[in-house]
Amino acid sequence: MRRLVGNLKVLTLALVFLTTTNTTAQTWESILELSGSANGANRSLIVDPLTTSAYLPNLIVTGKTLDPVDSMPEKLHRLHQPMPDQEGLLEGLDVAGQTIFSLAMDRNGALYSAGDYRLNTAQSAWLIRRSGDGGSTWSTVRDFTLGGSTAQARGLTVTEAGTIVVCGFAFDAGNYSHWIVQTSSDGGYNWNTQDLFRSTRASSLSTGENMVWASGVAEAAGPNGGLFVVGSRGNGSAGLWTVLRSRDGGQSWQTKDSWLPSSRGSSRARKVTVDALGRIFVLGDAGSWDESWISPWVVRMSADGGETWKTIFGPWHEGRQPVPWDLTVDSAGNVWIAGQILREYPVSKRSTYYLSTATVVQLRETVSGAWNYTVHAVSPECPDNGSASAASITADAAGHVYVNGTYRTSSTTPRTWFVKRFTP
Repeated sequence: MRRLVGNLKVLTLALVFLTTTNTTAQTWESILELSGSANGANRSLIVDPLTTSAYLPNLIVTGKTLDPVDSMPEKLHRLHQPMPDQEGLLEGLDVAGQTIFSLAMDRNGALYSAGDYRLNTAQSAWLIRRSGDGGSTWSTVRDFTLGGSTAQARGLTVTEAGTIVVCGFAFDAGNYSHWIVQTSSDGGYNWNTQDLFRSTRASSLSTGENMVWASGVAEAAGPNGGLFVVGSRGNGSAGLWTVLRSRDGGQSWQTKDSWLPSSRGSSRARKVTVDALGRIFVLGDAGSWDESWISPWVVRMSADGGETWKTIFGPWHEGRQPVPWDLTVDSAGNVWIAGQILREYPVSKRSTYYLSTATVVQLRETVSGAWNYTVHAVSPECPDNGSASAASITADAAGHVYVNGTYRTSSTTPRTWFVKRFTP
């Protein structure tokens, strides 16, 4: 197994000043800082199922290095966490050229990845893979397409009963997009496919026109729980925030939240997670039909198994074109959001300068039930859109929070891949 050490280093603790209504400072520590990353995907991050440390566990992370013999679009790695003032170790894992959108593990420690891969120059296929040895070796358990140009498995979870649940979208031969949910109760040998929604017109992934897609799935325990899948149902340029619930293991689904704050706007549910109390949190954005304009971040919560919902954060934005990518809940019940913001700085009456920042927002519930937020900048401000982004986030049992992302300080410099740790 090839190990990549390269330019890894542990940075000294640095205070990150917050741009929010809360003016206190917080501390993040970089546990991976790798210059020369080839892209800015970094969509997945979970605690290693084979870790031996409960306090500082190893992590499974996605990212891309500039290894000259590596032609994969994205790589999976095990990040051996350093203690303070020690060097980290990045260990390459085999995923056979898959772009990874989600990772999950079952109760026995088996690891699953969900994403897509290129069938040929014109088509991609939905791909689910399994590893029983912590990511060292993998086998494909699901390969799926509807015959169109694109099929992507976006959301992934494994229930307490051991059912694998995957959600995403697929194009048919006529370029209509479909909201797809697949389940397997036997470790991926057999699959049940449900085509829940279909676009009313031909879809475009590049522009978002008429897109129907699911992007997140989670299980809430208890009698008021169930499986929850979130996504958007598009009509023209507008999307509709959609939350589905299943209480029979994914065999049937009911719509529990269709949220659109303005009839002339658009909304998209992107990720879902649950806390120890069984409350469901859905992350997304709501804004104009044109996604290149302001699309504020939103978190909605249900405390009764999806019957009723309330907005606990947002609509919130700083600058233009903010994008929320992922969320998690830590052991203290705080909700964390990862994404990017793009601020505008006018240079003249006809000229504006844009700077993007990888950003994490922390939500804390007060005694009265209100939610306060703190904004953490986890990268420098970088020129132009897409130059800095926090793409995935998770928490461990000890309360640490980890964020996976990239930034580049100019259009001509290589990206820096980072993983940062917040210690409460």
